[in-house]
Amino acid sequence: MSGWGQSKGHAVTRHYVPGNSNNPAHFVFKPAEPTPLPKPAPKSAPKPAPRPAPKSAPAPAPKPKPVVHSPEIKQAKERVNKYQTDVKEGKPSEEIYGNKDYSKDSYINPYTSKQPQIFDFSQSAFSN
Repeated sequence: MSGWGQSKGHAVTRHYVPGNSNNPAHFVFKPAEPTPLPKPAPKSAPKPAPRPAPKSAPAPAPKPKPVVHSPEIKQAKERVNKYQTDVKEGKPSEEIYGNKDYSKDSYINPYTSKQPQIFDFSQSAFSN
């Protein structure tokens, strides 16, 4: 079977031949030039440099000092641990948090000079 660039199993190349008055332009198939073989390695290849002798192991790093926390962090850790043990023991939230008033009014600071701002959204406020 012959196809592009092949003729009965042999490698060929396709060359364009321009035409003239006696001969129209056409393609000519010529045998392909053989690919050059790679050069063989020299028989006396240089030997690689010898590896340096292993060095002695480095001195072990000193052990890090333990982290010293501030009193606030220690107190926070104690509160978290106490909360976790209370929850694991099944205590109700009143025993864990106490009977505190968590209503909106309990968060207003009576010592501030700012009064709560009240907005008037009635129809008369927006009429001109």
